[in-house]
Amino acid sequence: MGKRGEEPKRDVASASDALEVTNADFSTIVGDAPSSRSPRALQLVVLESTGLTIYPLPQSGSVNIGRAEDCEIRIGDALASRRHAMLHLDPLSIEDTDSANGTRIGPRRLSPGLRQEFLPGQAIAIGASILIVRRAAARASRTYGPRSATPLPFAVSRAMVVRDPAMQRLYALIDRLAKGQISVLILGETGVGKEVIADAIHRLSTRSAGPIQKISCATLSETLLESELFGHERGAFTGAVATKPGLIELAEGGTVFLDEVGELSPSLQAKLLRLLETREVTRIGGLRAKPVDVRFVFATNCDLEEAVRQGTFRSDLFFRLKGAVLEVPPLRERSTEIVPLAEAFLARAAEQMELGEVPRLSDTAKARLIAHAWPGNVRELRNEIERAALLWDDGEIEAHELTLEPIGLADGTPEAARSPTQVPQAETHSERERIAQALLDCGGNQSRAAESLGIPRRTLVRKIAQFGLPRPRKFE
Repeated sequence: MGKRGEEPKRDVASASDALEVTNADFSTIVGDAPSSRSPRALQLVVLESTGLTIYPLPQSGSVNIGRAEDCEIRIGDALASRRHAMLHLDPLSIEDTDSANGTRIGPRRLSPGLRQEFLPGQAIAIGASILIVRRAAARASRTYGPRSATPLPFAVSRAMVVRDPAMQRLYALIDRLAKGQISVLILGETGVGKEVIADAIHRLSTRSAGPIQKISCATLSETLLESELFGHERGAFTGAVATKPGLIELAEGGTVFLDEVGELSPSLQAKLLRLLETREVTRIGGLRAKPVDVRFVFATNCDLEEAVRQGTFRSDLFFRLKGAVLEVPPLRERSTEIVPLAEAFLARAAEQMELGEVPRLSDTAKARLIAHAWPGNVRELRNEIERAALLWDDGEIEAHELTLEPIGLADGTPEAARSPTQVPQAETHSERERIAQALLDCGGNQSRAAESLGIPRRTLVRKIAQFGLPRPRKFE
């Protein structure tokens, strides 16, 4: 088996949710049934928490599945065992190799060591991951992806969907900031696309020919993060058997993107501040500082101003980070982009899965998408659409085929009877009322009101102005 390609970071619905609809006819997804003896090769579609991957399968023999490095189908799911299952191709069957958490086809858990035959299109669940064997469809001759009739007045990738006026202003600002060398701080909730913004800044900058190095400050321990950022000399600590340059050195002439910078420990905050002031990096265990020529882009979903007030984030570092600040609005605040984004994700999923045609969303499905609050933002939308494409049978994708929770309407109108254009107005009214009530309940205290609403304080301040609400002192 070949190595897996780079995996996009995304969330995924649980396997149990997806298995509820796997009894449908999967002829469109999987192509011909085994009895037709189609010459087209088999593929294994793996949908897990890190994204969707398609593996070509051999015509005969077996492939092993699990978390181990040497597995031919490697699953990153934490609930998967190192040697979880064996997929046999002749006849098509799956064998659970005494895994810890089991392997399921539909609601049935397989007995360890016994081979269970199945048909292409049936979903196999390993932990929270879904595996579907299908026959490769002939590639369609059509061009995938929507085309904008009006060219945007700034350099935005054709793969992006930028319809909301606030996002257009944001990208216009990105186009200008990218040409300079100033550090940029990107603010926004989880899943809004802060990494996409960082990529756009790098791509539009004079450093685009150089590398962009990315790391999340929340995913590694303090020791590992310091080593990854600054590098280390041989023998600097136990396990440092060779000299290793850090990501900052490797980004020479390019860009360093530090995501979740608000999660840095106090000691790493101090080292980052010194780096920004001196533009020199010293490896762990090293004696000499090395000059570096990099541009820094930072991102966080934390309220750094509040963290400074609470003493968990250095004020001097905060002021060095915010050379230029870009705030990405959450998806619920740019409802005009929800359906275009969904259609773009559908087109990309159809091309990746070689469906032959792009599934279409019904009006009720569009209304459901627009009405949803999207706490996971664009990442949640992408996952929902890719799941719908994976389990698509034929015809339009209907609202009941989505896994989103129905949202009650203030006017009592059934959601299915509501047109897509009706949803944003009612949602806006409902949101205004929630904010007004939260301010009243908290006596006008913005920080407490923002906490009760589950949004950053800066977002609350912007919404107060957006909805024309009285300033908080009038609630006292």
